[in-house]
Amino acid sequence: DGEEVIIPILERVGAYKAGNRGKDGFLKQISSIDGVYIPSAYKFYYFGDGRIKKIDPPAKVKKAILADLDSFEVVKSPVIPNIKPVHDRFAVEIMRGCARGCRFCQAGFIYRPVRQRKVGPLIDQCSEGLKNTGYDEISFLSLSSADYRDLNRLVEGVLEKSRGERLSISFPSLRLDSFNISLAELIQGGRKTGLTFAPEAGSQRMRDIISKNITESQILDCISIAFGRGWEKVKLYFMIGFPGENQDDILAIPQLVERIADIARASMPPRKRRRLNINININVFNPKPFTPFQWAAQDRVEVLEQKFKIILENIPKRSIKVTWSQPEKSQLECALSKGDTRMCKVVEEAWQRGAKFDNWTDIFDLEAWKQAFSSQGLEPGFYTTRGYSPEEILPWDNIDIGVSKKFLISQYNKAIGLLK
Repeated sequence: DGEEVIIPILERVGAYKAGNRGKDGFLKQISSIDGVYIPSAYKFYYFGDGRIKKIDPPAKVKKAILADLDSFEVVKSPVIPNIKPVHDRFAVEIMRGCARGCRFCQAGFIYRPVRQRKVGPLIDQCSEGLKNTGYDEISFLSLSSADYRDLNRLVEGVLEKSRGERLSISFPSLRLDSFNISLAELIQGGRKTGLTFAPEAGSQRMRDIISKNITESQILDCISIAFGRGWEKVKLYFMIGFPGENQDDILAIPQLVERIADIARASMPPRKRRRLNINININVFNPKPFTPFQWAAQDRVEVLEQKFKIILENIPKRSIKVTWSQPEKSQLECALSKGDTRMCKVVEEAWQRGAKFDNWTDIFDLEAWKQAFSSQGLEPGFYTTRGYSPEEILPWDNIDIGVSKKFLISQYNKAIGLLK
């Protein structure tokens, strides 16, 4: 939440440049602002096995919180690219934070508390932004947009102000248990783009463990509503490698996808069934900081490869396209997200060895990263496939996100309890 923080930071930057004062004094000044973290102000001490012994000083950086989203209006005149971007539409943040509490979701914890924009001013700002940009599609952004309390009124208001134009309404991802007939009827007033949902897991057992509180019947009801009202395309996100996952949980993913495809076809008019398009995206679980699963281990690469193989061998092929994340790249992402201050040297050396644009699969150079880790005396598995003890000092323990470690541990223990 940097909207309010950025102003005092820039004021101090201006004073620093104008007065030619020392950098140390400037950093000390801005360190007193909530949300500002100065890495050089902290020293990390380590045990011989690489675990953190202590962080000095013990004082924590408190995150910045924007209490009132309406104190900063939507950006109504954004920069318009001169090429066609992937998301070629007017994007509006309607809500910040999420109350769902999925145990793997970092954003759901670090963006607490939940805050919503007032619907009246928001409708006016959306209308003005559409006029300024010329877009014919608007996206209502948040971690769980269907939970916005005035969503129906918002959609109705924006469509009313755009009368005469074929405006498309899109959401980054909808909760399967929040998509209902009334919302479908509102959205279908404009052009139908694809819908995106995230079941995350195939089995109810695994959805309970990760606290993704949706049932299979809710998933299938949602698909029936969508395809029964004219949609022909849906994207579904799944994740593998959760704590306690077994082969039955993996097989449950293609089994659920098959049932989804059957329900979709049955809900569509016969003449349109050949247009059915189901895109499945499967990612690797990354135990992120500030989540109840931050103490969990990530699966080894060979285990993940075997799980992907099982899914690909069993998933139906007709009308379904599957994409998945590269296990080696996912392991690197996990090491970077859970790494301590020693990771800085690894990143710098990997860059010097040519690691650039690494999110592009055809350019990703795993060997450069392996050499960088080895050169710094580090092993990626120390951060990834090693489970952390709740008593262990974590690299991010000097940052206060407003959610206590005690609460995160209690949620982790609840998840572990479901494995027994």
